[in-house]
Amino acid sequence: MKSKRKENKNGKRTRAHLLDAAGSIFARKGYAATSIRDIAKLAHTPFGGITYHFKTKKNLFKKTLEHFVLDNARFDTLFEAFDNADPSRPETLSKAMFISIRNLIYVCHKPGMRIKNINGLIMTLLRDGGSEANKMIQVLGDKTMENVYRLLVEANPRLSRTDIYWWSHMFWALIFYPMYGELLLRSESGQKKYSQEFLDSLAARITYACCVTLGLPIPVTEDFWRMDEESK
Repeated sequence: MKSKRKENKNGKRTRAHLLDAAGSIFARKGYAATSIRDIAKLAHTPFGGITYHFKTKKNLFKKTLEHFVLDNARFDTLFEAFDNADPSRPETLSKAMFISIRNLIYVCHKPGMRIKNINGLIMTLLRDGGSEANKMIQVLGDKTMENVYRLLVEANPRLSRTDIYWWSHMFWALIFYPMYGELLLRSESGQKKYSQEFLDSLAARITYACCVTLGLPIPVTEDFWRMDEESK
C-alpha cells in the first residue's frame, strides 16, 4: 500500500515537472512551433514519457494551461472578494472589483507573486492555442465569474446580458493589454520593469473604467504613480 502511494506521489511530481517544462516552451515558442521533443529535451525526459502521461500535444497544452491557471495562479480564488460583497451596497462591489483586478495584475506582473510563464502561455492561447483550449479557459472564466455577473445585475438591474457580455470582454482586454503591450508601456513610462506604484495605478484605472461602465460608485484607492513630468 505504501509503495502504491509513493508511486502515485512520484507520478504527480513527474507530471508537474513535465507541465512546468511544457509551460516554458509553449510560452516562448507558441503552440504551433512547439514539439513534444522540445519539451522532452528541456525536461530531460524520454519522448515516450510525455506521450505516456499526456498522449497528444493538444492534450498536453490543455493540461499545461490547467496547471498554470488553476494550480499555480489559483484563478478560481482571485475573485473571492466578491463573496463578501452586498449588491444593496454598491460600494462593496466596487471595492471587490478593485481587489480582484489587483489580484489578477499581481499574479501576472508583480515580482514575488508573478507566476512564471503565465503571461506567455496566455498570449500563446490567444494567438494559436486552438478552439478547444480557448473554450476550456472560457468555461473556466465564466464559471469563476458567474457570481460576479449575478451580483452586478442585482446591483444594477438595468444591465442586460448584452451589457455584461461587452463589459466582460472589455475587462479581459484591459487585463491582457499590459502583457502584450508591456514593451510599449514600459518604454512610455520609463520603467525597466513594472513598479509596485505602476501596478497599483493600473489596477485603480481599470477599476475606474469598469465601475463607470457598470454604473457603480468609484472606489477610493491609493494611486501614487505619475508620469515623470507630473512628478517633478
